[in-house]
Parts: sequence; structure tokens; C-alpha cells
Amino acid sequence: MASRSRGSADMTINVIIAVVLIAVIGFAGYAIYDKISSNVIQTQIENGEREATVGYLAEQAGMSVEDYQAQYGVSGLGKNATEQEMTDMMTVDNYVNYAGTTIEDLKTQYNLSEAPAGDSNWGELRKTFTVRNMVGDEDSFAQFKEIYGLDDSITLDTLWTDAEPIIQESIERMQEEAANATEVPATEAPADGNTTEATAAPTEGEAAEATAAPEESAE
Repeated sequence: MASRSRGSADMTINVIIAVVLIAVIGFAGYAIYDKISSNVIQTQIENGEREATVGYLAEQAGMSVEDYQAQYGVSGLGKNATEQEMTDMMTVDNYVNYAGTTIEDLKTQYNLSEAPAGDSNWGELRKTFTVRNMVGDEDSFAQFKEIYGLDDSITLDTLWTDAEPIIQESIERMQEEAANATEVPATEAPADGNTTEATAAPTEGEAAEATAAPEESAE
């Protein structure tokens, strides 16, 4: 009877050890994943492929996430919150401090009719901005539309939050067209075995026109 009890006790201990080992391994795995994930995010931010996060900004400042937020009157955001999510929680006073500007400069920059109150919320103010606030007058807007290929669905009175995704799509399209236009032509061997460079016909929107080399005159 005693031997059976001892066997049960050993089994219980083994189960406990196994559970502890699984927990330790799982925690170590999560720590490694979190480190790799943080490195990937940092690389994307530095390459301009991703918006800066609170964790990244705090690390660059040599501060904890909590202390970094607190200096701008913000709290409760995790390290993966975006910079815009953080600034949207700031007062205008804290935002200009963060941006290194002044309320008067903010008024000029965003074409505001009057300076915003320092204790007002920056995020709420930002969401009221129209294309006029971001671009300026009719002449500037006409140039802006031409550059980004915008149609008449975007006007000076369109909210910037509505116009921004359309403008971003236009930018991505222009980048793709520019990348396609600068691709190196492929080379292929013709049937007679002589290797020549195959030049594709220029596509619409290419920046440069192909020019043929002049023929040499026979003497």
C-alpha cells in the first residue's frame, strides 16, 4: 500500500515538473518572439515602412514607455500604440511642446483662422482639418491636384481624414509606375546565337525616351 502511494506521489511530482518546464519554455519562447518582433518593427519604422510606435520613441529617448507618455500628459498606452494615437491624446500645449513648435506657428502651418486654445485636445482639432488647412489657397490646391492626379471628388472643403487615403493610394501608384519605368531591360539570345540586348517598347508614363544610336557613314 505504501509502495503504491509512493508511486502516485512520484507521478504527481513528475507532472508538476513537466508543467513548470512547459511554462518556462513557453515564457522563453515568448520572450524570443517578442524580441524578434520588436526588431522587425524597429527596422520597418527606420525604413519608413511603418509609423513610429510609443515603444520605439521611448527607447530612442532612453525612457520607459510610461515616463515617455507622462511628460506629454498621456497615460495608458501600450508600447505598440502609434505616435498618432499618442499625440491625439495630447492637449495643444503638450503637442506643440512635443513637435517643437508654438501655437502661433501651428496656426500658420495649418491655415487656421484663429489660434487654438492651449488646453483643447489636439486629436479632436486635427480631425476637423480640411484639405484647405493642409494645402492652402485655390492656386496651391490646383497644383496639389495635378501633382497627385486627384479628381473633382476632392475639394478644399473635404476633410483631410477622408482625402488622405485617396492621396496615399495616388502616391503608391506613382511610386509603382516610377519603379516600373526604371526596371533594367532583360537580355535574351536570338535564334542565330548572337547575343543582343532586347529593349522593350517604352510604356506610357516612362520618364525618358529611348534614343537610337546614329549609323556610321561608310568611307
